[in-house]
Amino acid sequence: MDEVAEKKSLSKENKIEKMKLLITITNYGYSKKVLRFIKKYEVALNFSVYGRGTGTQEIYRLLGLSDRRKEIIFSIVKNTHLPLLKEDINNFYLQKKEAKGIAFSVDISSVIGTSIYKYLTNTRTLGEKQ
Repeated sequence: MDEVAEKKSLSKENKIEKMKLLITITNYGYSKKVLRFIKKYEVALNFSVYGRGTGTQEIYRLLGLSDRRKEIIFSIVKNTHLPLLKEDINNFYLQKKEAKGIAFSVDISSVIGTSIYKYLTNTRTLGEKQ
């Protein structure tokens, strides 16, 4: 059988969806809890880094904030999952007073190659040759 005939295009197997880079900034120690929400939405790639607020100690004291340390989570999310994911994160922040944070997204305009796209959108099949 012809190899070319066996291959299906990406658009026939899976609908091509737009992706967004979701950036979530949370207080130190809460990234694992936020990652639980993110994992429910078929996110194949996310990573977190440590950061710290840029305000002075005086401002933090006036606002009643004690810890300047932050955790920043970067995730690649399908555009269709984003509204519900943001709602879950918002509800988490509303329930936990000390777990304040912010989440926002940035458009991803292009990706080079179908293999990378499939990896980022978590649509690869096991045993698929690249």
